[in-house]
Amino acid sequence: MPQENIIPGCVAALRDVKNHKGLINAFSQVLQVIGNTTLVIVGSGPLAEALQQQAHALKIAGQVIFTGQKDNIGQYLKAFDLFVLNSKTEGLSYAVLEAMSSGLPVVATHVGGNAQIINHDTDGLLYEEGNETALSDTLVQILKNPEKIRFMGKQAREKILQDYSLEAMVKQYDRLYQGLV
Repeated sequence: MPQENIIPGCVAALRDVKNHKGLINAFSQVLQVIGNTTLVIVGSGPLAEALQQQAHALKIAGQVIFTGQKDNIGQYLKAFDLFVLNSKTEGLSYAVLEAMSSGLPVVATHVGGNAQIINHDTDGLLYEEGNETALSDTLVQILKNPEKIRFMGKQAREKILQDYSLEAMVKQYDRLYQGLV
């Protein structure tokens, strides 16, 4: 088990579709295996109070930090070791793209755009939506391996630079226009 406190983080509105409730349940299971971790949840929304009460009821409130809404998301991403998004459904997630751009591997549900952005076991890990055990197991797997976290984070950053940077998009549009001509 690594010595350092590893910080998974989530940036998302505290709404049912983002399934923070399932994330907190899974994280309570993670803490039974790995004690040197703290979950940081950045965002606000109608479920804020209920989620904080859930963390208290599970007796993990000391290891789950709720920051509320923040404007300086980049500063929080720098403090995270990995990014977690437990959404029930998702389009092309700017949060995932921003996290990967910051050099963070992403642990996310295999829904919507997540499966298009994340290469499983290369720059992130995907798991079945609604499966808290799979989320817990996935988090334990990655949290036990800081070297893999760093490697996947580098791969995530490279993927964003290669596929989603302004330069990459201009090249894609150029290829599209050349193909139409």
